[in-house]
Amino acid sequence: MDEAEEPPSNAGGAMSLARFGQDVELSSGDEHAKATKRYRTFHTKDPRRIVKLEHQLPAEVGLVGDALSVLYRTDKWHEDGKDTDYKHNFETAVKVYEPVGEQPWLGPTERPEYDADPIVLLGQCLGFFLRRHDDEEIYETRLPTARPTWLFCSANGHQLYVYDPDRGFRAVFYGGKLSVKSDGIDH
Repeated sequence: MDEAEEPPSNAGGAMSLARFGQDVELSSGDEHAKATKRYRTFHTKDPRRIVKLEHQLPAEVGLVGDALSVLYRTDKWHEDGKDTDYKHNFETAVKVYEPVGEQPWLGPTERPEYDADPIVLLGQCLGFFLRRHDDEEIYETRLPTARPTWLFCSANGHQLYVYDPDRGFRAVFYGGKLSVKSDGIDH
């Protein structure tokens, strides 16, 4: 789970990924076939790199609340690297989880089952809105654009991951009818 399909670096655009990780050689085998297919479906182009990330997906996560929307920037549908901002509103029961780690977690935790194939880069995560379970309030999480945080999906398209190259995975979204398709994130 420590590999990710990603597009080429393009200077100046949001998808410039110089600090992302070490390149992994593309193989003709089917190890990356499912993730490559998802990348092609979402971006309508082939990935040009596969990169080994510095961090593993979290072994244990705690439920934070219900996902209301996710904001992201991507160069999908563009060969020239032009970026477009999108906001996807969730209308079904997609949940937001945080990794359980250094700080004590007060609520219930889960050990998620991740898709076994490499994860797929969708674009830069700009933030998300959620309704927290502890107080039922709506919160906005804005992520820095100067030091990008990235939005990935599982190779089967049913989970989303927010990844910071310095700190690791920050959030996991799954549940409901979440799916990444050719027209974007669906639910």
